Amino acid sequence: MLKTLQIVYRLIMYRKFLATSLLFPFALGGATTAFADAWVLEPSIKFDIGYDDNNGMDVTDPQRVGVTKVTGELMLRRLSETHYFRGGLLADAVAYSGDESIDPNSNQVAYFSTTFKRPRSSWGANFRYRRDSLLREAVANSDEIIQVEENQDASVDQFLDVTRQRLYLKPFYNYNLTRLMSFGMDYQLSTVDHDKGESEAVDVQDYTNQGVNFRLDKQITPLDKVIGTVGHSFYTTDVDTNETEYRTNYLRLGYERSLSPTFTVGGDIGYRVTEFNESQEDIKKDGPIGSVSAVKTTGLTKFELRAGLELYPSSIGQVVQTQELVGNVTRNLSELMVFSLQSRFYQNTALSGNDTVFIAGENATADNDRRSMTIRPEFRWQVAREWVVGAAYAYRREKLESKPAP
Repeated sequence: MLKTLQIVYRLIMYRKFLATSLLFPFALGGATTAFADAWVLEPSIKFDIGYDDNNGMDVTDPQRVGVTKVTGELMLRRLSETHYFRGGLLADAVAYSGDESIDPNSNQVAYFSTTFKRPRSSWGANFRYRRDSLLREAVANSDEIIQVEENQDASVDQFLDVTRQRLYLKPFYNYNLTRLMSFGMDYQLSTVDHDKGESEAVDVQDYTNQGVNFRLDKQITPLDKVIGTVGHSFYTTDVDTNETEYRTNYLRLGYERSLSPTFTVGGDIGYRVTEFNESQEDIKKDGPIGSVSAVKTTGLTKFELRAGLELYPSSIGQVVQTQELVGNVTRNLSELMVFSLQSRFYQNTALSGNDTVFIAGENATADNDRRSMTIRPEFRWQVAREWVVGAAYAYRREKLESKPAP
């Protein structure tokens, strides 16, 4: 059993420049009357200084590094009665001290989320492109702890500074069948590509994952709603030049209830069937899936909690089943001060039995089945209209099985 610890200390300061409104005239349906709608441009810059006592989560030779990062972001947003848009570009520059092996190349992120509304329907899309690395994800301690589906490989071979490019696209459509019933559908595409030329010992796989969902919602009372979902996902990757496919069909039934104007609980339970090929043999595995969640707001404090059993795509060359518990607490200490606490606990289990990877630099292998815990408190203070300073601490612990290398 291998156990690794990681502790990160961070000091944060960022400046959010005054937003600029851009006015554009639009014509509706050929009408002669035009109206003005506001697009708001928000540039910002963030300075981040940190110290990491085990940047690669290496159990045998932990490397202590200092991290200095400057992040620039240009965000464009719009909100009207019929259209919502938020998008932007983000890039950073990073300097490390204490470990010259880390690639100082910057991260780049492009994203947008847009929704168009009509009296009985809405449609739109979410898009994200992110260029980073497995090691930098661990060192920089990403702020996206709650978005677990994007961070499932943060601990897979992160001893290697391997650049990866992640793309996510989700178009969706919703339609109100009646006043109390609605129908929704969406398509999801996610791809991950690694620059394997950076190291001969890379044991990560590129993959593509696609999924489609059909959902029916029914408001049974003003406080209660039931949700039914059927879906299909298709995961493909190349392992040792052999294409591997995982096809999953699933059915979920959910329920949401507003216990009060400030307290909402919900959950769903379902069943999935996954088919894949291993050693030229067709294999079928099935099992339960589901989740429970709760959101509570008490004036100045907001609590969010989610527990689930889900399937996620992974760079180990197959789908993994994850048991997870994710929680957030946000507290407004004053009009200018905010404290937050993020936490995530999860256990990965490879869906097939072929679940070992080589530990770079060691004469051993390790199971991809692992337990991981991340706890991250953060404090932020808006010292001026355009300036915010903050401090954060992150604790991460991981356990995985080890065995002699073949």
